[in-house]
Amino acid sequence: MITLRNITIDQALREAVEKYPDNKAIVYGDECYTYREFDEAVTRMASGLIDCGAKKGDRVGVWCDTSPKAIIAMFACFRAGFVLTMFNTSLLHQEMMELMNAIDIKQLIIGEGYKNVDFIKESELFYDNVPALQNILYIGNDMTRREYKNIARYRGTADNLVSEFSEKVTPEDEACILFTSGTTHTAKPVVTTNYSRVNSALLQGEDIKTTENDVFCITMPIFHCFSLNVNIMAPLFNGACICIPKSRHTGDVIEAVVKHKCTVMSSVPSFYHALIVKQDLSKFDISSLRVGFIGGSACPPGLFKEIEEALGFTLLSSFGQTEATAGITVAGLDDSLEERATTLGHFMDYIQYKFTDEGEICIKGYNVMKGYFNDPEATARVIDSEGWLHTGDTGYLNENGNLVYTGRCKEIIIRGGENISPMEIEKVMADDGRIRAVKAIGVPDSHYGEEVALCVVKEEGASITENDIRAIYRMKLADFKNPKYIYFFNELPENEFGKVNIEELRKETAYKLGDYRE
Repeated sequence: MITLRNITIDQALREAVEKYPDNKAIVYGDECYTYREFDEAVTRMASGLIDCGAKKGDRVGVWCDTSPKAIIAMFACFRAGFVLTMFNTSLLHQEMMELMNAIDIKQLIIGEGYKNVDFIKESELFYDNVPALQNILYIGNDMTRREYKNIARYRGTADNLVSEFSEKVTPEDEACILFTSGTTHTAKPVVTTNYSRVNSALLQGEDIKTTENDVFCITMPIFHCFSLNVNIMAPLFNGACICIPKSRHTGDVIEAVVKHKCTVMSSVPSFYHALIVKQDLSKFDISSLRVGFIGGSACPPGLFKEIEEALGFTLLSSFGQTEATAGITVAGLDDSLEERATTLGHFMDYIQYKFTDEGEICIKGYNVMKGYFNDPEATARVIDSEGWLHTGDTGYLNENGNLVYTGRCKEIIIRGGENISPMEIEKVMADDGRIRAVKAIGVPDSHYGEEVALCVVKEEGASITENDIRAIYRMKLADFKNPKYIYFFNELPENEFGKVNIEELRKETAYKLGDYRE
């Protein structure tokens, strides 16, 4: 067990820079930064933000796809004491303005764009609609693009002001605002401190025995709390290298793993599934991979085992949420495959836990968020007067002390007074080779209040009918748990985090029921 550290994020980085100055910190195509070069670039970026008038405690937004400059911008905020705010790269200007106004963004750093979203064009209306916004800084690589009104290109130079800012940052200071994924409700801005971020990343780095020889392949967007901890901070605090593929397409990821001999790859189940389905892994030498976390959403045991076998490394199940600075539980490297595939591991060190009478998982400790930004009422709804964070997830400990996950409190289906766990229903079909994805939801019913609807995605070329599925459920579950409705989808709607978008799925199911209302 490592000891909790009372240091800032910047201090943790500087320790690694001092110890491993010539190690590779980031590789991306032909770009490569050593720890010394990365450190110098962070100072230059922090200086540029200070020149723009940013002050300690200001919320500084980063709206960029994964790149070395985006990571430099993140750590520039930490160095100077600005509160880093990461934005989803798929958002459009109206969505962005709502979130920026919710937290009074002062400075915004933007890159080129993502997919069909052009960040410069989307930013044109920000000054007129975000009163607190002072500057927009462009850090993209395309210097031929014209500058739009009040959008400046980043031109930072190192100066002594950065050290003056840095010296005033404390472990208790707010470090980061990340938005919850918003699968069933409007995203909320979660505030975490330097102390919680540093220690969560250090502990997660220890869970996989990170060393300066590791190379981490980035397969998740950096605005995700899971990715920020395990893909960015954990390697950089340990002298390891971050490898950024050309894109998150499976072919580019495999190319990066092979070329840079990546040793760690963590991701969500949907990405792993796409990787093993779309790529003939036998054609590639991926033997350098040794370990990776899987999290963000539930993974059926059968798929878990299939992923580990296909990739040939140790896969560690985990459970976390943005309000808990990412990590809450993690499987052990020495746990059996069966234990890692069917549980979410043990509670991480220094985290207290309890279960309510309803089975809700509650935690207390260094990793609990400071709160939702400027929203004490919403904070009080999830953190009680004794400091317990109510996760909204349910589960129990098995005989080995590992967490067995049973679902979300809010997703519980209540049929005629009977509480039904969607996960229990999903597990029946999760390991059927003809099924690629399955999700159970509650839909309105005039008699029972709710009925069970099963949303199914078949494997390509598989043959399975509604009657086949009903026959399986009749053999495995009590009548009241059997799905009344079974609908087939080409894909289940997902958000950027790889989680099923429950709200969107309910809408699509309502269309099929002929009961959709705006």
